Amino acid sequence: MLTDGPGRELVVSGADVLAAGIGAVVVFDDGSAVPVTGGSIRIPVPDGVRSGQLVIGRRDYLASHAGTLPTDFVLEQNYPNPFNPTTTIRFSLPVAAEVELAIFNLLGQRVTTLVEGLRAAGRYTVVWDGRDDAGRPVASGVYFYRLQTDGFRETRKMLLVK
Repeated sequence: MLTDGPGRELVVSGADVLAAGIGAVVVFDDGSAVPVTGGSIRIPVPDGVRSGQLVIGRRDYLASHAGTLPTDFVLEQNYPNPFNPTTTIRFSLPVAAEVELAIFNLLGQRVTTLVEGLRAAGRYTVVWDGRDDAGRPVASGVYFYRLQTDGFRETRKMLLVK
């Protein structure tokens, strides 16, 4: 069952009756994937997701073919770096989490927030266009981007050159 509106969820039940060695994963159209375990599970549906599929199979098959889930929180270095006018930031979540990915200037002032809210476990790609929250282009210089969840926080540096 898929709920609608803000905080959408997919409710999956019955995974507890799968045979030994068989698993299930929900794979969304944004590439994120969530393992289905136990009798009933509520999976937060990422913003912008329009579809998904339930994949059932041997656990070894799922691990190699069904959008394998990351095992750790990861914030990758942006690319390109230095950049002009856009840069790509990738991050991974091993579990569903409340996430904030924000950009800060050298003074520690928030420039913009790229991602905010509940996200399913999976790998994500975000593009920053060098603009602040008001849509204004920011100046050349060093900026920091920070990924923060309840149990993880990492900051990396990037350089915008115009």
